[in-house]
Amino acid sequence: MAKKKKKTPPKPTRDLNTRSYFRERDAAIRRMFKAYDVDEALLDVFNRKQLEILYDPAVEAPHVVAGDGHQVPRHLIDFVSHYMHFIMRTFCYGDPEIGYTYLDMVTHGMAFTTSVHVESLRKRFHREQGKAIAELARIFDTDRVPSDIEGLAVLVHRAMMMISKLNFRVYGFEWKMASYGFPGKLHVKLWLVILSDEAESIRFVHNRKERVAFRVKLGPLVVIPTRGATVERSRLTGDPADKSTELDVYIQSHALQRVKERMDVFSAHKRNGYITETMAYSRRVIKGRSYMFECFIGVQTDDMDESVELVLGYLPFIVQDEKIFVLSFLPPVAPGTPDGDALERELGLQIEDMKYLGMDKLSFFLLVDIEQVPVLKEVIDRTRVARLASHLKYVADTDAPFDAKLTRMVKRFFDLRGEDVLPVM
Repeated sequence: MAKKKKKTPPKPTRDLNTRSYFRERDAAIRRMFKAYDVDEALLDVFNRKQLEILYDPAVEAPHVVAGDGHQVPRHLIDFVSHYMHFIMRTFCYGDPEIGYTYLDMVTHGMAFTTSVHVESLRKRFHREQGKAIAELARIFDTDRVPSDIEGLAVLVHRAMMMISKLNFRVYGFEWKMASYGFPGKLHVKLWLVILSDEAESIRFVHNRKERVAFRVKLGPLVVIPTRGATVERSRLTGDPADKSTELDVYIQSHALQRVKERMDVFSAHKRNGYITETMAYSRRVIKGRSYMFECFIGVQTDDMDESVELVLGYLPFIVQDEKIFVLSFLPPVAPGTPDGDALERELGLQIEDMKYLGMDKLSFFLLVDIEQVPVLKEVIDRTRVARLASHLKYVADTDAPFDAKLTRMVKRFFDLRGEDVLPVM
C-alpha cells in the first residue's frame, strides 16, 4: 500500500514581529507618501506602538487564477503570474526615482490604506493622532489606491494580448479584492482573474476563392467587456468625414503563420502581442501596392536619449463589406513595401532572391554581418531597415552571433552579380 505523502504546512503570513519587516513596511509607506506628495509629518505624530497598529494588516501579493467557467491552460496562468510579478517589481507609480513600485502599492500600500479606513471608523486614536487618521482617510479615500492599481492594468493587458491567439481564443482579466477581519488582525487579498473568449470566424471571397478569417478581438479589461478591433475609414481615405465609419478587422490564419515564420527572433507570446497591438491600437495604415498595417515597436537602450522605431513588417489587407481582411505578413524588405521597393529598384532583388538569402526573416539581420556586404549595406543605410539591423539585437529573444558561413554566402551572391547590383546614381 502506497504511503501517504506528508503535507507541508503553509508558511505563516509575515507580520510585524521582526524589526526588519517593520522597517520594510515603514520604508514602503514613506515611499508611498513621497509618490503621492503627502507630508510625512502625518506619520511622525504616531509612536512605534501606534504605527504597529496602522501597519498591522497581513498582506499578500496578488494571485493569478482562471475565472469560473473560463478555459485558461495552466502554463498560461503561470506565464501571466511570472510576467505580472516581474512588472510589479520593476515599474513604479509616480517618479521612478522615488522607487514606489506597483508591488509596494498592491501589498504595503493597499494594506495601509485599508487599515487607515478601519481605524477612522473605530476611532481608537485620540487628539493629534485621531486628526492625522481622519486626514489620511480623506487623502487616501476608499477608491484612490484601487483606482491607481489600474495603471498596472495597462501593463497586464499587454500580457493578455501576448497569450491570446486570434484564431483560437483571446484572454482578458479582472481584479478581485477581499478583506478578512480576524481577532486583532486584518488580512487583505487581491486576485488577478483571467477570463477567456473563443475566436469568431467569418467567410469571405478573395480572388474567386472562399477563405476563413478571424475577428481581431481584445479580451475583457477590468470592467470593459470583450471588444473587436476597428479602424476608422479615414485612415484609408485621409478624409476626416470618414472618421464616423468604423471597419471591423479580421485576419487569416495564413497571415498568422507568416508572422510565425518571418518574425522568427521573437517568442510566440511577443509575436502575438506585437500583431494584436498593431491592428487594435497603433493602426498605422500605409499605401504600397496595397493597403497595409505597419507593424513597429519602439526600442530604447541605456545609451540612447530617445526611443528608436523599428519596423518589423507589414500586414497587407483588403476591404470588403465594411470589413478589413488581413491576408498575409510581409517582411520589411519585401517588394511592395517602402523599403523593399528601394532594394528591388536599386539591387534588383525579387522576393525569391530574398527567400534564398533568408532576408524574408528577421533573423537575417542578426546572423548576417552586413558590414561585410558593402553593396547591400549602402542601400540599406538609406532606408529604415538600417535601424532594424542596428537595434534588433536589443529586443530579440536570441543572442546568436553572426553566422560566418551565411555572411559569406550573401557576400558571394552580390559579388557574382558584379556591376548589375551597383546602386543607381
